[in-house]
Amino acid sequence: MERRQLEYVVAVADDASFTRAARRLHVAQPGISAQVALLEKELGERIFDRDARGVALTPVGELVVERARGVLQAFDDVRTAGAEARGLVRGAVTIGTVRGVPLGSLAASIAAFRSRHPGIDVRLVEDESAPLLAGLADGGVDLALVALAGDPPAAVVVRTQLDDRLAVAVPPDDPWARRRRVRLEELAERSLVGFPPGAGARDALDAAAGRAGVRLRVAFEAGTVASVVELARAGLGPAVVPETVVRTPLGEGLHGLSLAPAVRSRLALAWRDPRRRTPSPAARALLAAVLRPAAAHGERDRRPAQ
Repeated sequence: MERRQLEYVVAVADDASFTRAARRLHVAQPGISAQVALLEKELGERIFDRDARGVALTPVGELVVERARGVLQAFDDVRTAGAEARGLVRGAVTIGTVRGVPLGSLAASIAAFRSRHPGIDVRLVEDESAPLLAGLADGGVDLALVALAGDPPAAVVVRTQLDDRLAVAVPPDDPWARRRRVRLEELAERSLVGFPPGAGARDALDAAAGRAGVRLRVAFEAGTVASVVELARAGLGPAVVPETVVRTPLGEGLHGLSLAPAVRSRLALAWRDPRRRTPSPAARALLAAVLRPAAAHGERDRRPAQ
């Protein structure tokens, strides 16, 4: 039994295809098939059922893949520990952040990580939450700060940093400026200012409106919090933003109203579940540097069901 055989088995299981696994690993497909066949012969059991529709794990295969992930993780742990001891971890990582959201303590964690691992290049990308989550699932992003309206994709683990309610922000001369609360149904009567689809706050609002059977009109969209509140301050319509925004300097000059029923949006750190695909040594070092300080403060991870 060889390590590469375990790597091939895990890759085929992840991609549900010998061809896709070979393409991702840059290995000839017949080579992967031959190595998997050798492992099956050694075990005396089939790992995959193969038919015209593709491949699927057998019951024995599910156990083999689970144990193979553990073995491969142990190999990487040993290699990473040795490299860290010599200060030789190298590579590159990609960190995503939702547009318009300050990095906060994440910036300090990135700086500490870079100081400890100068051989690892860090790429920071800004996007909406949906493409960032997709990037985590397919391996293009290693860690992301995202806004969540519901459950994350099955291959992604999240750790909530902030659980916030949405609020409605209006200027002092708005008809709602003397009110303390506005109902979701009333938003349908106004042209709104908000984030584009794919942003966590917008997705949370749209989901709540859909459940209530309310059709909203977001007439003015902007990708950053600063732009959204500026449009509201200019009188272009009520802005639907996280409640904390109204209480920060960004919300100065705006009156905040509670939304009824309450609609929540979460800001969370998210990363690919290592049980689904083993991260690179560089990505493992990043996750250790960023996640351990948060765990020390009692923050809990939400992992997808197996």
